[in-house]
Parts: sequence; C-alpha cells; structure tokens
Amino acid sequence: MTHKIPFDYDFLSGEDYVDTFVAYVNLSDKQIKESGDFIADGHFTGELVDLPGKVFDKIRDAILDDAYKMARKMKIGEQKGTGECLAPMEDV
Repeated sequence: MTHKIPFDYDFLSGEDYVDTFVAYVNLSDKQIKESGDFIADGHFTGELVDLPGKVFDKIRDAILDDAYKMARKMKIGEQKGTGECLAPMEDV
C-alpha cells in the first residue's frame, strides 16, 4: 500500500522568501518502515537527510518538482526549494 504524505517547504526567489507550499510524496509501507527503522537506529536529527537515501531522494525530487512548477506559475526565474530540515505535516 502507498501513502500520500504532504511535506511543506519554503519557496525562495534568490534569497527572498516567497511563500510556503506543500509537495506530496507517495511512500510505500516498506519505505515508511525502513525510515522508521533508520530513525530508531540513531538517525534522529529531524532533518530529511536523516532518512534512507532512496526516501530522501523521493521527497527532495517531489519538493524540487513542485517548486519548479510554482516558479513557472508565478513567473519567477531563479528558484530554490528548501526542505531539508522539515518534517511531514502533522495533520495527516
């Protein structure tokens, strides 16, 4: 089974804060369990980089894809999504 999990991220244009948006990531039961096991094994700083590589890559890619779409929609040239220190939204 897969779960659609929201991750919020800040959108920056250059160094200027624009807004906070939400990107959704589909994670399988296996990926969620692996993430929980990884955290329980001592990787618990609260940063996304402290997740298994494949899970982190999936979340990062979803955030960057969403940020790119938002930049095009808002007609902003340079974009940078920051999500490394964020956790899934609580109201899932």
